[in-house]
Amino acid sequence: MGSVASGGYQPFSLKDYRDNDYDPKHGSYWTLGTLGKDPDTAEVQRKKENAEKVRDLSQAIREQNLAARASSPARQPRPSPQQEAKKPSTRERAFEYARNLPRAASPSKRRRSRGEGTGVRYMGSIAEALPAPTARPSMALLMDIEQLEALHGQQQKQVEQIYKEFGRGLTH
Repeated sequence: MGSVASGGYQPFSLKDYRDNDYDPKHGSYWTLGTLGKDPDTAEVQRKKENAEKVRDLSQAIREQNLAARASSPARQPRPSPQQEAKKPSTRERAFEYARNLPRAASPSKRRRSRGEGTGVRYMGSIAEALPAPTARPSMALLMDIEQLEALHGQQQKQVEQIYKEFGRGLTH
């Protein structure tokens, strides 16, 4: 007979088939052994019953929880502490500042507002602050320069304020 214990596979011989009364016409099989434990032992049955009780208990608890949840009023989710007292970051504050800056008019709008062919073009926020240049006496030119210096001083103070807000001093 074939034996695994002897260290190798050995096929059945004709003598083995005759000893076990094997009849191919009846197609009957004989039991040689099993693979693993017997599923009909008392210990296996007890474990199966215990697992079934646990499943039943779990299902009953799940149904009770669903019923309790359905009968209770819906809870409002609590906001997280991070969302309650969230201070804007430095980057967000910078974006907010940039969003609120006055925009310079496009070049075509500036020309239309001053009249065509005035000569010198001004860029940025100075264009809105000063009139278009014309032929003037030197005294008027000095007044414009003083106005520009005053405007420059105001803008420098604004820049210093921004640097202070972000925790840095002027770098120059």
